[in-house]
Amino acid sequence: MPYEWDEEKREETLRTRGVDFDLMDYFDWDSALTFRSDRHGETRWSSYGLVQSRLFKVIWTQRGDSIRIISLRKANNQEDAEIDAQIAEDPDDFEADVEWFKEAKPSEEIIPHILERYHREQHELKSGRKERLRILLDKDVLDYFRAADGDWHSRINEVLRQTVERDGKKTDT
Repeated sequence: MPYEWDEEKREETLRTRGVDFDLMDYFDWDSALTFRSDRHGETRWSSYGLVQSRLFKVIWTQRGDSIRIISLRKANNQEDAEIDAQIAEDPDDFEADVEWFKEAKPSEEIIPHILERYHREQHELKSGRKERLRILLDKDVLDYFRAADGDWHSRINEVLRQTVERDGKKTDT
């Protein structure tokens, strides 16, 4: 699933919470509870879900085909005091209460199109056909691919595949 974020916010979260936005690659959307939590005039979503058997809360918004991570933190009872302090410091976060849980829905009810892609990617990862990779690319290159509608990650993959095939290397398609 394509994720994006503000790099300064990621570094701040890593420094203050010990949590890297890269963990979203392991976020279990199938078990997540999600609800709408608009802030700053923007449609935003809050989801509680597992990352490698730990409960996390992520605040995000959709940007084209990508999920833009706004905030990510661990969520469990042993960390309540720390979490409360983080909530107080983070204007993009808030405390989930009973009313929140009454409004929360399974992610599949709110973002079925994103979950469809998530399931497809999980299948490709398990089959060994695809591999998850984080790379740094020039901003103008990314802007070029993001400018067109649709799945810019797949377009980058296709350009790379064409280069490999043009250079006479065999690829598994």
